[in-house]
Amino acid sequence: MALTEKERYENFDLAIKDEKPKADILIPLIINELGINLANKKVIDIGSGLGYKSAKMIEYGADVLAVESDSLRTSWAVDRGILDPKRILNCYAQDIPSELYGTFDIATIFLYRIIPGFIRGFECNSNSSVASDINDMQLQVTKVLAKLLKPDGIAIIEFCNAPVDYYLYYPDGSYTPLIYQMKKAFNEAEYVDTSSSRSIIIVAKKPLPAIEVDQLNYSDVCMLDLSLKKSTIEVMGELIKQGCYYTGTHSPNTFVISA
Repeated sequence: MALTEKERYENFDLAIKDEKPKADILIPLIINELGINLANKKVIDIGSGLGYKSAKMIEYGADVLAVESDSLRTSWAVDRGILDPKRILNCYAQDIPSELYGTFDIATIFLYRIIPGFIRGFECNSNSSVASDINDMQLQVTKVLAKLLKPDGIAIIEFCNAPVDYYLYYPDGSYTPLIYQMKKAFNEAEYVDTSSSRSIIIVAKKPLPAIEVDQLNYSDVCMLDLSLKKSTIEVMGELIKQGCYYTGTHSPNTFVISA
């Protein structure tokens, strides 16, 4: 049975014990371990949730615009004084106004996860139609990220090292690792290892011009040509060469392969 808005609102109060400590760890980690200076930077935080990570970046001197599709979450954050209502957009990434394109130094997505309906009951390589939907939704978000940034801008994406998110960084059947797409829209994109065992982080720099980003389509980013021409082991080897297969410190043992 679905929770009422009142029940959800009350549950947000319970989330403080988890959400705030995560922000207190993750944002300093970005500054200290990734070497990214937030001071005086224009940042767009997509999927800002209850606002703690946005607020933490503000503490470090960033001018942050929080983007969150769930208006109840942002209302809660405003009521608690965590976010400024004038610095919030209630929408999905794909609906961010185009007049904001090219105006940000940094774009962040923490706990990257596409619309939950697509991954409910997810099993690796179980449904090629779901895989197409996932890859297509990722591409829409990747394009927006690239277009929001200035030419020397940086995108920071964090996702959980958890089974439900393996599709983001483990190429299996029809599922394309997110970084494969990022490399098509940015001049530089790589995994960055940190001390956080719960997080896997992608840093992408120097987006391609918007006109080139707009020309990207599903066939460019779905790994189809690669998988049709090569065996699974050859595909894995090619992805490792391209830096698209996560082999870092927190790589799940389940998916370690021999090159």
